Amino acid sequence: MRKFKTIVVFTLASLCLNCNATDSMDVAGTQSAAQLMQKQGLPLPDGGIILKPLNQFPHYEELKVSMETDKASIKQYGYIKKSSPEILSLLNFKMGNKKFSARNLTASADTGLYQSINDIQMAYRYYGVPVSAMTNALAVAPAGTFIQGQGWTGAAQTFEKAGIGICTYNELNARLAHGSVLVAQETATNDVNGKVTQKYAKGQEGEGFIYGVSWYDDTIYHELECAQPDFSTEAAQAVTNLAIAIDNNSH
Repeated sequence: MRKFKTIVVFTLASLCLNCNATDSMDVAGTQSAAQLMQKQGLPLPDGGIILKPLNQFPHYEELKVSMETDKASIKQYGYIKKSSPEILSLLNFKMGNKKFSARNLTASADTGLYQSINDIQMAYRYYGVPVSAMTNALAVAPAGTFIQGQGWTGAAQTFEKAGIGICTYNELNARLAHGSVLVAQETATNDVNGKVTQKYAKGQEGEGFIYGVSWYDDTIYHELECAQPDFSTEAAQAVTNLAIAIDNNSH
């Protein structure tokens, strides 16, 4: 059984709200699922990177008020002023004892945390975060879809980077997972090695902040998120530089 992923990225300025739709199906169900997605305005599987005006995004009218609020927040503070459980989850990742799963190179049964990418059966060669870009490797987990006889179509690494904080890098092999991504053309940049890129920062004083960079190419969809207690434009640029280092490692 395979899954495909469609990623819809709604953005205004540095705002990035990810809506993920992941469906499991056999071959017989693929056509009907594709028809439903097309009716909803979502990109089809294997659709690649699609740039569109924001007002042509599915459900734009429903999200417009929220996006305008976030746009005003970015203008006033430089970030989206909003609480996020992801921030506390990353900031507190090192607290407590982590139980790592045993090496599993033959089955998809265990989707927990592992100590190394070498402990997980991958369906492709996973480069991920270079050792030189990490201060301390913390954990790795499978992501995406497990293809029987091949392995996982993605993985997520959690690590510590001095001067930046606790980060998670998540990648999906879009070709194997039949992925598509819809990006607002008004705010797309090419900051990561000329690839379509989206960036955001959100959080609140006293709770912490998370900086995100997502970038896409024909094979891999990448997402990097780093959390730290305080906000600074320097930290946002440092996370972008880290994304570039990760992308360079995948060549």
